[in-house]
Amino acid sequence: AGAEAAARRLVEDMKARIGEVTGLVVALPAEARPRVFYVLWHDPLMTASPGTLQGQLIDMAGGQNVFAELSSMYPTVDLEVLLQRQPQVIIAGTGHKPGQDAPLQWARSEVRLRDTEALKQGKVFEIDADIASRAGPRIVDALEEMLRLLHPELAARLKK
Repeated sequence: AGAEAAARRLVEDMKARIGEVTGLVVALPAEARPRVFYVLWHDPLMTASPGTLQGQLIDMAGGQNVFAELSSMYPTVDLEVLLQRQPQVIIAGTGHKPGQDAPLQWARSEVRLRDTEALKQGKVFEIDADIASRAGPRIVDALEEMLRLLHPELAARLKK
């Protein structure tokens, strides 16, 4: 398409931004990495495994996926198992169509989640599924947003 120079600049910028985020979290000990549950959908309850973009974002931004052992990409999980794993942060991917915030509304209102650390600490967040679910240049925006959600103190050190 004749845009090699622009593509090179974009790739270099993306690499630099990814390196900045991962550089901020690389030394975090396991106990400083919050246990994260990513809600893809709530009925049935579905999450993202480590092999997905969302799973990689959690890891790269200094979190621990509470379902890290699962190998299928977007597994259905049991609410009782989730409760046993005590997520410290719940992140729901939301869209822009009517009803696309249903996973977030579920996470905020599901009575059985009220005793999780995430709800007790007010750490139920949304992330734009459009940027967190698509392998493209904006995935770096999703990585920076994930860092803001998991480690706002580190995100404050990001170059603007």
